Amino acid sequence: MTGNSNRARFMRGNVAKVITLFKQYALNTSWQLARNAYLSARGATPAEKAVARTKLRGMLGMTALMAGAVGMPFYNELAWMLTQLMTAFGDDDEPELDFDTWFRRTLDDALNPTASEAARRGLVNAFVGIDLSSRIKLDDLWWRRTEDDQHGKQVAYAMLEQVAGPVAGLAVRGISTVDGLWDALIEGTSARGASTRTLAEAMPKALKDISKTWRFATEGATTASGAPLMSREELGAGAIVGQAIGFRPAALTERQSANTAMLNLQDRIKRRRTAILDTLNMAVWQGDGEVIGALQSDIAAFNKRYPAMAITGDTIQNSIEAGARRRLELQLFGGAPLDRRLAPMLLSGEREE
Repeated sequence: MTGNSNRARFMRGNVAKVITLFKQYALNTSWQLARNAYLSARGATPAEKAVARTKLRGMLGMTALMAGAVGMPFYNELAWMLTQLMTAFGDDDEPELDFDTWFRRTLDDALNPTASEAARRGLVNAFVGIDLSSRIKLDDLWWRRTEDDQHGKQVAYAMLEQVAGPVAGLAVRGISTVDGLWDALIEGTSARGASTRTLAEAMPKALKDISKTWRFATEGATTASGAPLMSREELGAGAIVGQAIGFRPAALTERQSANTAMLNLQDRIKRRRTAILDTLNMAVWQGDGEVIGALQSDIAAFNKRYPAMAITGDTIQNSIEAGARRRLELQLFGGAPLDRRLAPMLLSGEREE
């Protein structure tokens, strides 16, 4: 049975068809999980309960085998809640690791690399080398998690793409493509090959996979700035072939996941340090002794947890002096955050020759 008769009623309108184009699988899978979970406990007969339990165990069991722990329903939500608990009750001497990083490190310490990968991302990822887990996992059927390092408009674009469907996604990718080409071709701020990479990201998926396969086979996996992530040898021939048919290399997914976790933690540490110094700076400027006193415990806790980024007396003094200079400059420049080296030219209306 095909067409509208196979879709939920709220998905049958002209607009709804477009917005929910890729949500049919999510709805069907969610319904199967929820219905079988309900019938396994509240079925009309023992036989109906037994059938529902068998179906539920089969769906969840195969997901665990093929997608691993990260592919189970509500993994992201559970990981987020456990991260909050770890942050609230963790040791003040230890970095604030998120649950997923802690889970990965714990498995790596307890098991060999292949077994750890199998437990986290499934048997195919571990033994075949292609990333099947990300394609079949059940934890983000309806909503894909946005990256922690996304802020402001980036988060808004990501949310729009997920809520409004493929039409909005095409618009967002179009804007990103134009912006990337501007950086690469006009401003000249991107690394070698940035324009080619930007155009490749805007291609249909089949062409994009071929482009990535060629890049992996010739130069390995690299970052957007051209820095090497993994060599061709590390990726392996099987994983490169898998990319040609639409599956990312499992090793690359794991490497990028670990890198993202480290960068997110680094970003949180730096933002917390900046927030403490900015609050202290403002309190000194306003002469608020109560806030200054309260911040001492925050500074001590931060220094204990991150001694390499410790906030020292010199740090505080330099921050206060820099803040005072910046406020004076803003006052002199009429509130515009100008670079003081260019301010005389800009304020006089002159142009660079």
